[in-house]
Order: sequence, then structure tokens, then C-alpha cells
Amino acid sequence: MIWPFKSNARHKEDPVKLAQTLINELVRRVAVDAACAAKDFLIDVRPAPGYEDKMRLYQMAALLMAITDEERKTPTYRVVRKTIEDSFFSASSDPNEKLFGQVKFAMRDLAELIAQKKEMSWARSWLAEAGIHESNPAKLALFASHWLGFYATVVKSLRQLEPA
Repeated sequence: MIWPFKSNARHKEDPVKLAQTLINELVRRVAVDAACAAKDFLIDVRPAPGYEDKMRLYQMAALLMAITDEERKTPTYRVVRKTIEDSFFSASSDPNEKLFGQVKFAMRDLAELIAQKKEMSWARSWLAEAGIHESNPAKLALFASHWLGFYATVVKSLRQLEPA
């Protein structure tokens, strides 16, 4: 995602509208669909029906991690975070808090990738959990690099925006 803002000034946005935009751009749309994965990472994801769901789950985790971090510096992000959480984790949409638990796990897993930089083992585990068995180190490194880049893009985007 490329935001059209080039100056150091932060673009002000309505918090609810910002939350919806972030959900639509960073969660609902799969960042790396099966065709891109096959082309970009040379990984065959066709037999893995859980791949797209897992991608969305980790995209949501990356977004919530970045927002939580940004909220520490810019408290107005609290409304954005709460709006996103309410959209996905309400009592009616997630009555047993299953999705909430999955996102928390994904957040810890992404944090481990970011902190420990064990790209190949992390990617191998991630793909195996999605039903894809890959052992090529180059492919695994590319896949992990995607997640590091995705998180960095989310952080950069948030730093260019500010809830009004």
C-alpha cells in the first residue's frame, strides 16, 4: 500500500473512517493471494484451503500490533483500535472469543519473527500450519521477508496518519 502523503506532517482522519479504511486495505484484502505466492515465492498454495484465512489473520495481527504500538505515542489511536476490535471481536461475531485467541497467537508469532529473525524456521512452521510443506531456504526467506515488509508498511502508513 502506498499512501499519497509525502511530507512529515501527519494526515488527520476521522478515527472510525480510518479504522474502516485500515480494515479494508490491510485485512479484508489478502496481501499475498495464491497466484502471487506462486509467482513471488514460487510456493504452491493451491492445495491449502486455509492459506487465505491464515493470511488475513496475520494481516489483522500485524495491524493490531502496529496500532497498539502507535497508540502508546499517539493516544488518539485508541478509538481506531477499539473500532477495529469491535468490528471483529464483538460478542455476536466472536461469541467464544476464538478469533480473538487466534489473533493474539498470531501477534505473538509475528513478534517472535520480528525479534528473533529466524526467518526460515518461522516461515516453514507458518506454511506447514497452513498445509504447505516447503523446505527451500530461499523460498522460506522470501516468505518471511514478506511479513517483515508487510509489518513495516503498516507501521509507516500509521505514522503518516493521525486520528482527528
